[in-house]
Amino acid sequence: MVDNPKILRFIQRKQNFDKALGLLLKQSERPGMDDENIAATLHFFEVCFELAWKMLKDYLETQGTVVRSPRETIKTAFAIDCIDDGRLWLEMLDARNNIAHSYDESVAKAIFAEIKKKYVHALKKMGEMKWRNLD
Repeated sequence: MVDNPKILRFIQRKQNFDKALGLLLKQSERPGMDDENIAATLHFFEVCFELAWKMLKDYLETQGTVVRSPRETIKTAFAIDCIDDGRLWLEMLDARNNIAHSYDESVAKAIFAEIKKKYVHALKKMGEMKWRNLD
């Protein structure tokens, strides 16, 4: 049993991330660009990305590093090789912010295409990652 609250929080967040990632992967495999598919994919991406950056934050805290924002978390995670494409993760952050703060059909379709093309792969890679020094 894990008694370190930071590690426990990371484990719980990872479990939630894995569930959200499963939903995103299933949704992103659906063909078509109808409104329902786009809306569901954007929603699952938002949830999955939110859990991903917070999971990175939790992991960094288990390693003794304090970060306060998604951007700082991504930059720090990239610097210590938790993620291998910091630029892509910052792009995903911007996409998440665009979804959350405005709705424009052309922007939604562009983000939908990027999710299917590359964002889902980065999130899947995180889901498969072996986390070190969690004891």
